[in-house]
Amino acid sequence: RVLIIDRGKILAEDTTERLTGELTGHDMIRLKLRGAPEDIRQKIRELEGVAKVEEQKVPGSGKKGLRQFDVGYELGKDRRGELSQAVVESGAELLELRTQSLSLEEIFIKITTRTPEETASSTDQEGR
Repeated sequence: RVLIIDRGKILAEDTTERLTGELTGHDMIRLKLRGAPEDIRQKIRELEGVAKVEEQKVPGSGKKGLRQFDVGYELGKDRRGELSQAVVESGAELLELRTQSLSLEEIFIKITTRTPEETASSTDQEGR
């Protein structure tokens, strides 16, 4: 569990995975595949509840046929079974499937960063 405190106030308390979901609007899974067909990104995107699919670069993967994807899906809906089934049915080899979350630093910055309007508003209220 993580507790985020800013200026003496508790702003958030939860796991990094859940905080990531709240901040991004979806849960994330990272897939690493070998031998995936060209249309695998589209096949994953068509699965129910999948909001986004972003292919990430894998250093030195050209000759090995490795591809890596970050998959965003509906909050609270576990899609690992459907994802792994779609990958296997496509003929690709599933090398990695794991939940993906923001780093603790990214979470802290997103939660504690204030817009100029929010800063001015809190300053006005403190001065009263």
